[in-house]
Amino acid sequence: MPSLLLGETLGQLKLVLGLSGATLAAVFAIGKGIELEAPKFLAARRRLTLILVSMVLGAVIASTGALEVTIQASNPWGTNLEIIGIASYVIGAAAIVLVLLIAPSEG
Repeated sequence: MPSLLLGETLGQLKLVLGLSGATLAAVFAIGKGIELEAPKFLAARRRLTLILVSMVLGAVIASTGALEVTIQASNPWGTNLEIIGIASYVIGAAAIVLVLLIAPSEG
């Protein structure tokens, strides 16, 4: 039984750390693109900032769900929060790609 609980906890920890790391990587990449004054990043600066906010919220919601699943495994509410958070995060990641594709390449 303890190994089962530890395995579940480690699985949830991987989710939290993975989303946090990927969010920080996206923030770094977008920040670097703006810092280097890349035309596509400058043209889409406001949209990219809003998308990053939605991705951070998705990561927070999924992390909250992971904590809820760890504390109360019998309650499906935590799993629902994880699904909603991950969906928000993935939509945000896809939106970054689309915004940079449609942004004008000249400032």
